[in-house]
Amino acid sequence: MSMDNARVTTRSGAAVLLLGGLLAVSGCSGSSGGSEGAGSSGGSPTSYSVPPPSSTAPSATATGTSASAPAGSASGTAAGAPGVPEPARQHTEAGARAFVEYYVARLNAAALKPVLDPVKEISTPSCKTCGQWTEALNRLVTNNEHYGRDVFKRPGAIKVLSVDKVEKHLFFDLIQTDSPILSSSGAVARAGSPSTTKIVFLIDWTPDGWRTREVQTNED
Repeated sequence: MSMDNARVTTRSGAAVLLLGGLLAVSGCSGSSGGSEGAGSSGGSPTSYSVPPPSSTAPSATATGTSASAPAGSASGTAAGAPGVPEPARQHTEAGARAFVEYYVARLNAAALKPVLDPVKEISTPSCKTCGQWTEALNRLVTNNEHYGRDVFKRPGAIKVLSVDKVEKHLFFDLIQTDSPILSSSGAVARAGSPSTTKIVFLIDWTPDGWRTREVQTNED
């Protein structure tokens, strides 16, 4: 997908499975790149796919900077959810990148030391992928399992598409490691499967800071 004239479109059909069959990303504009681990769970009870999004995001042109402050905020800064670092609370492109990096870091932290609803407070209620990720990580708590190391690598080369003063789309490769799922005793419960998937985070600026509205697969 060209960043010069980008349009995020939904894809019908099954979603790409990530995180060893536990987590999933909604489809966008065709098949994802490098989804070697897709469907690796082989029908395991912990495997499911996310239904495709119900709407198409508006088209826009990528911008180099975003100096617009949110309505009602002279500083362009919001308090954010508990734990959101200062850089991720800014209403700028840098702040949007920092927020998405923080979101992925929260997923990693919750996979290593599972907690309930790890990304619920930094997602919108309508985010289907976020809900599936939360459900999957909650299942780790129920099963008394955890990942052996970070599931995702830190995002790199994040491209930002500014739709308007509220909405931004962030494009990058989500790189999944081969981290296994471990039982409470440390034994391998399920093997990991590395993959690289091109994705786009759709995030909105709210009175409480950035929130993830949806995560979709994307192709150039």
